[in-house]
Amino acid sequence: MARTYDDEVDVRTAPRAGASEGEPADGAAAEQPAAFVWHGRLHVVRAVLGRWYERRAWWEQDPQRAEEAPVLVAAGSAAPRAARAVRAPSLDREVWQVEASAGRAAGSGVYELCREDPAVPGGWTLRRVDD
Repeated sequence: MARTYDDEVDVRTAPRAGASEGEPADGAAAEQPAAFVWHGRLHVVRAVLGRWYERRAWWEQDPQRAEEAPVLVAAGSAAPRAARAVRAPSLDREVWQVEASAGRAAGSGVYELCREDPAVPGGWTLRRVDD
């Protein structure tokens, strides 16, 4: 039976198995969920079943969430200097489908964990549970 949610969860990550050094250093590709706390219970990830990106609708984007990111000024100026540029939040949502359980005696289920902006730490939600 599948149930849908939109609950914030605290996700703990670990280095992803098979992650190569050539992948981006933003943490999105190099780490995977290892455990998460949902409704006060720790769920340990037993297996990662899938990972994909989904495009959010542009109207779901909050324009107030734009954040500053350091950018180097183009080489033509007298000396390179750090400048602040506004980076719009990503329209992509990272989704991890994992098999997890809340303990040794508890049965396992399939959970979909979403990270709204993979470039920003935190921001995880539990979207779906199949048990």
